[in-house]
Formats: sequence, C-alpha cells, structure tokens
Amino acid sequence: MNHIERFGDILLKEKVSEIIPFLTSLEAKERKQLLPKLKELNYVWEYNTKTVTSSGFSYQQSTTPKGTDKQKTIWSIGSFYCQSFQEFSKNWGVHNFLTKDLLDEILPLFCPSWFQSYVNDAKSEVWAYIRLSYIELTDLEKQGYVELGPEIVVRTLPNVLVDSDPKNWKIRYFRPERLWQYPITLEKHIWHLFEYQSNLHWSDNYYEFQNHGGKNPWRGAFKQLVDEKRIDRNRLLKETVLAMNRNFDKNASGWFASLLFDLEPSDNEIMALQAELLAQFSSPHSKIINSSLKLIKKVQDKPGFSAQEFIVNSGLLLSSDTKSIVQSCLIILDRLAKKNPKLQQELCSQVVQAFIQQDNDLQVRAARFIEKYGGNYSSIIDDLTPYQETLMVDARAILSNALNADSMEVPLHQEDLEDVTDDFIEETPEPFEVPEGFDEFLFLASQAFDNNDPHHFDLLLAGIMQNHNKLLEGDTDKLEPALQRAIKKLIGDWTASTLYVDNIMAVFFLEYCEVLAARHPSQAPALGKMIEEAREKDLDKAKNTQYYKQRILPLEYWHTEDMTPVYFLFRELCLLVLNRVKKNQLPSLLSTPTHFPCWVDGSVLVARIVEHQKQNIDVSEADLQVALARCRKPDVLPDGVEKVEGELGALLKYHFGADDFRADEVRNPQVWLVSAIARNEPIPERLLKTASGRLHEDYYTGVFNWSVQTYRFRDRRYDYQRGKSVEFDNTRTELRVHRPKQIDTPPPPSRFFGLLKPKQEQPEIPLSVYGSQLIKEKWMVAVDNDVKRFFSLIPNHPSPLLVSVAEKALRYDPLTSETEKRTVIRTLEYLATIWSDWGDTPNEFLGIIMTCSDKTARTIAGELWVTGVTTNTIRSEQVGCAVGKVYEGNLAPVKRFSDLALTIYTISTKHKRAMFDLIKACLTELPDEPVRNLKKLLELLKETIYDRELLTKDHKLMKKLTTWKESSGLTKLVESII
Repeated sequence: MNHIERFGDILLKEKVSEIIPFLTSLEAKERKQLLPKLKELNYVWEYNTKTVTSSGFSYQQSTTPKGTDKQKTIWSIGSFYCQSFQEFSKNWGVHNFLTKDLLDEILPLFCPSWFQSYVNDAKSEVWAYIRLSYIELTDLEKQGYVELGPEIVVRTLPNVLVDSDPKNWKIRYFRPERLWQYPITLEKHIWHLFEYQSNLHWSDNYYEFQNHGGKNPWRGAFKQLVDEKRIDRNRLLKETVLAMNRNFDKNASGWFASLLFDLEPSDNEIMALQAELLAQFSSPHSKIINSSLKLIKKVQDKPGFSAQEFIVNSGLLLSSDTKSIVQSCLIILDRLAKKNPKLQQELCSQVVQAFIQQDNDLQVRAARFIEKYGGNYSSIIDDLTPYQETLMVDARAILSNALNADSMEVPLHQEDLEDVTDDFIEETPEPFEVPEGFDEFLFLASQAFDNNDPHHFDLLLAGIMQNHNKLLEGDTDKLEPALQRAIKKLIGDWTASTLYVDNIMAVFFLEYCEVLAARHPSQAPALGKMIEEAREKDLDKAKNTQYYKQRILPLEYWHTEDMTPVYFLFRELCLLVLNRVKKNQLPSLLSTPTHFPCWVDGSVLVARIVEHQKQNIDVSEADLQVALARCRKPDVLPDGVEKVEGELGALLKYHFGADDFRADEVRNPQVWLVSAIARNEPIPERLLKTASGRLHEDYYTGVFNWSVQTYRFRDRRYDYQRGKSVEFDNTRTELRVHRPKQIDTPPPPSRFFGLLKPKQEQPEIPLSVYGSQLIKEKWMVAVDNDVKRFFSLIPNHPSPLLVSVAEKALRYDPLTSETEKRTVIRTLEYLATIWSDWGDTPNEFLGIIMTCSDKTARTIAGELWVTGVTTNTIRSEQVGCAVGKVYEGNLAPVKRFSDLALTIYTISTKHKRAMFDLIKACLTELPDEPVRNLKKLLELLKETIYDRELLTKDHKLMKKLTTWKESSGLTKLVESII
C-alpha cells in the first residue's frame, strides 16, 4: 500500500490517531502527491439528497451528511499539511475542525509557512478564517508560532471578558483577570482597540453576568486597570480622545466618548488634552463634538486655555446642523468676550456665522451677542451682508437697535412681490437617438441586459426594427457576444441590480436570435448552438440543483412571482416585435420615444400611424396606449391627422383636442381612456364598462383617499432575562391607501419566477397602461430597479403608479428596507426629469416624501419643490395638506420637514411666498391638540408671512392659532403671529 492509498484508508476507517504521525513522516514531495486524493475525498463535506416533488416540480433536498466528523477532522488535517494557503482557505469547513487542541498537537511537528497569514487574515468585516479565541491565539503567539496582527486582535479581544458556564451557556461570568493573563495584552494588544474599528461598543450589550451587576463591563474594566495601575492613566485618556475622532462609526466613537466621562478627567488633565479636544470639532458625529465642548466649558476660564485656537475653530461649530453644538459654542464665546474685551470685535465677526442657522432661538442668541459686544463697529455691517436673506424676524428686530437700520433689508411685504414673474424658460428636450448604424446597435445590444438605464428597453426594440434587414445580410454572427450576455443574465446568479425588465429583454433577445438562426442556419451556426447549449444547461440545473427553477421558457408565458401587471406591457411590446420580424413587417413602433427621457412627438406619432395604415399593418393596442401616454398635447393639431382613417383618426382628433368625445366611435375603450386622461377630463362612462362590469375610475386616475392610522396588535420579542420569546401589546402607525374594490383583476399569482404554464391556463390580462400600474410584488425584488421604466410608460399622468409606490414603500416610518429607500429615491429622480402640473396626487406624494425618514429622498423632494415653484408646476397648498395629514396622524417627526423647509424657502421671494401657502395649509390639517414640535412649524409661518390679510381671512387656521395660544410654550410665539 503506497502513501496515497494509506491516506485514503486512514480516512475511510476513521483512524484519527494515525493521521498526524503519517503526514509528519512524509516528505514535501509526497505530501503534494496527496492533493488529487484530497480532491477525490472532498465528498465528506457533501450531503446525501432525496428527490422531492411539489406543485408539479421535482427538486433535490439535502438529508444526511456523507462524511462523519472524524473523517472531516482527518480531511482537515490533510488539507493543513498538503495544501497551499490559497487552496486551504477555500475549504470553509476545515476551519471549524482545526481546534486549539489539534493545533497544539500538530504545530510542534509541522507548521506551514503560511500559518502566520492564515491566523491574521481578518480583512473581511464579518469573517476571519481562524476560529480560535483571543486567549488561544495569544498562547500561540507566546509559543512563537505567530505574531498577531492588529486586525485579528480587535476582532477577538472584545470577547475576552465573557466566560460562559459549560453546562448552561445562558449563565455568564465577568473575567477581567484575563486582561493581565499574558503581559503582551496590556503592553500592546489592548491599545489596538483605540486604533482600529472593532465591536467593542456592543460586545457586552446583551450580557448579564453572575459576578458583575453593572452595565458596560469593558468600561468598568478600563477603570479597574487604571485604579490598579496596570496601565498608564494619561495614555488611556489621550488614546480615548484620539479614538473619538478616528473615522469609526457613530456608535463606536460614542462609546469612547462615554469611556472618557467614566474616567472623570480632572481640569489639569483636560487642559493637557486641549489640542486633541479641539480637533474633535471636525468629527461627523454630534455626540463627539458635544462631549468635547462639555469638557472645554469646564476649563475655558482657566489660565493657559487656548482661546485663540477655539475662536479659529468656532466656525465649524456655528455652521453645525446640530442645535446643541451651536448653543454651546455661543455660550463659550460669550464667556470669552466677557473675559477678553480685546477679542470682542473678532468674536462678533465669528458669531455672525450663526445666522446661517434657520432657528429662531439661535439667531436671537447671536443677535443679542452682537448687540451686547458689537458697539458701532462698521465691519459688523459688512459681515452681516451675506446673511440678510436668512435673518429671521426677531433677530432682525434686535439688530436694528444696534446697527444702522438703513443697511438692513426690511421684512417681506406685498410690494416686494411685484417683481415676481411667472415666466420661465423651458428647456428643449434632447432628441432620442435610435441606433441607426449597425455597430451602434451591436454596442447597445451587448449592454442592454445588465444596465439600469431605463432607455435601453425602447432603444433595443427600436434598434432591432431599424437593423433587422442588415442582420439578414450576413452580420448575424456578430450578435454572439450580446447573446452570451443575455444567456448569462438568464441562467447566471441573481444580483441586487437585476431587473425583471432586463430579464424580459434577455428572453426576448434569445428568441430573436433563434428566429435569425432558424432563418439563416448557414450564416449563424454559432447562435443556434449557443441557444441549444443554454437550454440544456438550464434544464440540467433545474433537475439537479436545489431551488433552481427552469428559466429559459417561452416569452409568451413569462411572468413574475406576484404578477405585477405592468410587466406584461413590456412583454407585450417584445412579443409584438418578435411577431413583426417573423413577418418582415418593420415599421417604427408607435411608442418609441422621440425626445428624452420618454416623450413622443405628436407629429411623429401621426406619421407612424399613417405608415402602419399604408403598409396595411394592424396597430397594436399596447403600442398605441404607451405612445398616447407619452404624447403631450401640442398647441396646434399635428399635420397629417386628417390622413388617418377610421377609429384611429377620430381618436387622434379627440386626443389632440380637436373633437369632443363621441361614444359611437369607440371600439377599443382602453385606448380612448388614455386620451381622456391626457385631456385631463372626467373619464366617459362608456370607457369604464366591460363585459365583467364597471372598472373603477380611481385605478386609472390615481386619485385615492389616504390616511394615517394607528392600531394595536400582539407582537413577540426575545426576553433575555427569561431566555425565551414572549408576547406583548404593541402599536403601529402606518399610511394606508383606501382603494375601492377592484374588478379588473390580473392573473392569479404563481410561486416562482419564470414558471411555465400551459397556454390554456393563462387568463387574458386586461391591457391598460394606467390600470396596470399596481405593484403586487410582495418583496419588491426588482421593483426598485424597474420603477423608472414603469414611469417611462406614463409620463403624462404618473399618479396611479405614485399611489402604488406610496402604498408599498411609504407605508411605515422609518422606511423598513434599503429596497424601499431605493424605490422612493429612483421614483423622485425620474419625476425630476418629467415633472409637470399633474394634479393632486403627485403633489401629495411630494409632501409625504418631505416627511420620510430618508434624508436623500427628502432632499430630492425639496429640490423638486424649488423647481416646481420656479416653473409654476407645483401646488404648494396640496403639498402642505399632505404634510399636515402625516403630522395629524403622528407618522413622522416634525423636525424632518422643518429642517428641509429652512433650506429651501429663502431661495427667492417667490419661494418664501410659496412656503407660506404650504405651511398655512399644513397647519390647517393639524389637530387642536398641539403636535410635538409644533413650534417649529409656527416659526416657519411667522418667517414667511407676506400678506397678513391672507392669514386673518383663513378663519379655520385663526381658530387653531387661538386654541394653540393657550398651550404652554406657544403663547408668546402665537401672539407675535396673530
């Protein structure tokens, strides 16, 4: 029996005691010869399977492991002896079997050259190869086998204080003595915790110790180490302050700030740390800055305090978004001004920066500072000039007593609005360029399936119609790279950026290549072979891979898991192109945009319809609906409408406003319905009737009632003291859309993506570009990526889809997932490219977003409002009503909206006036009982009043103001308003 056979025999017969002496006796060359045998025996990590049949599908389900624990141990030891680090690290199972006891047995006999790298490879944020504890690793370092790097130290050291009872893991003990078990821990390792991000801040959050009653045992351990003089106190204080501003995350930085206060530094120690504390002013975390200011307040009167350095750095504090930071800074500056009269002029010039804050309390404090210390310094007036637009009423009044009133801008009055103009320049849309050259088409086809550009769908379809004849002339083989990308999209791994529409396009392109390969097999043999191999591979994976379902199925049967209807419009357009290329009928699609992002010019649409009629080609209802939904009403009737025959001619005249609705002309009600919506008219009853009954108009117009409601329910959470999950009463506040009962129901849902169904089981799908905008995907797997394409179908009237996005993504606060955040943000991004005065729903949607938990979404919504006010396409009162309804139902905190409003209303007089209308409408929706932080909204109202008569005539609001006047803390503010 040679050494290769011997290794196999040891593993199969589970002779664990023989494996280490056997491998140690081999030469390096002989160990290398065992590698093929290791690969052959790798099955010990696999599982036996059984075939399970469910819902007509068969798949493999794992049952029992093929290898025993002893065999896995032997295999792991063999891997340790024979493989390179690159090979060894790929075998995830071996790391669990290389225990400290096993390494103690192996390392005196054999230590691979890569062992140091293996132990210290902890680059991943959540993973390290080695499974040993800090004490075990430090013991290996003491024996000389390894020198521990800082990354592996900070990954393992935070858990060293915890010791679980071997009989009951729920019982834990506090073991600070482990910190001085090895001298190197306190000499070197413990300081890595201050230099590298670790889980120190939460490693002991949920532990309760039998021998330690206090919280935060790590902070207690540091105090113990200082008290027992095991580490230097001055070094600990300095390293703690430095760690507060070392680009750690908010929680980690805050933990070190808490440690600093636990150590209770004396005034002399704080003075010694001045430079480090002043450096904290650049921290992105407010807790760090506030902690530093709290300590500086204690010593700012002491001799030797660096007053000049503080003044130089105060600009960072005065421009902070955190009110408490600005307040603390102003307090310290006031104390410095009292003590140092020579610095008062310089301090006033610094304090002026506080007027960038749109907060009445802060501006009043800053104004009083200048009034107190500014005197008649002319430089103060120059310093105030950039802030005249942002000065609030109370601050302006205070400054008028201390400064030359002629230099200050007077408050906003009606006469200031005389220069407000409603004129604006509308940009000319960029032409939508279809790839006419064959090389351009090939470039597009190779990237269309894995790019999030919403235009690629239309470009690919138009490009095929434009270049199909060139493909027939012998260029078919050039499509191989694009086909390869499509196949990879279909049967490759699903990624976070995968779109369902991309998947539809990939299926479509594969079937298009099949058409080319079948028509000209001699010109494109590779295409046919690639498709055949892909189908075989897809079928094989479906049979032999657990959870994988067949994906390359006929486009005619494509659908998603929960059947969002709008996807079938994309599928319908793809099927339309396939049918036309098979018949060699290649007119331009009616719905192909003519201008970015998705508009269709009315004259071009008429010309395309005339082309269809000349070639005797039937107009697709789906194609026509999308085209009309993308076609804005022109100022004059497009040329050529009179050439369009029959119902289409009457439809176009109605769509473009030349004729009124005539029911006797209607044969395809869903198409006429699109035109009725484009005309912004009530939908005629004739268009809402079908064989199954009346369809609800709200599903097409997107005008729904919505409210914020709070309800009680039974919830569960884990009780760490009792060690089990327990029930408790909970409440939840949510935004609910009140939909009427829907009659035009889509097909029943199916469990799997791409599931093949017999044709006779597929019910007819109501084809409606507006009625299909109902998101049904339970997990919104790809909706966040596809939502821009949804909006590209209905730029004339996005309300139905906006209601569905609100219903799905904005139901709870805060937004519950990253998918919801991306859906909202991408919705806003696309709305910004097509925004128009659509009516109530888009404005209410914008108001809801202005209160949501995602700052990026709120910022984009604010930019949309600013643009809408400039172009007269926003209804600020409607936006304000939505904001008020959110706060009336207590769904979100007021501060989110008030902080946003303060940054956008000072742009111009026109925006200030629009903000007044918005706030007035918002306050009218609020209950008589003051909501939390109502003061911020009232301050906004006070700052934006431009016509007091409009305020006093609003009797409903005046009644609420009178009621709120009786509330503690609001009396003075309300009196100043009314």
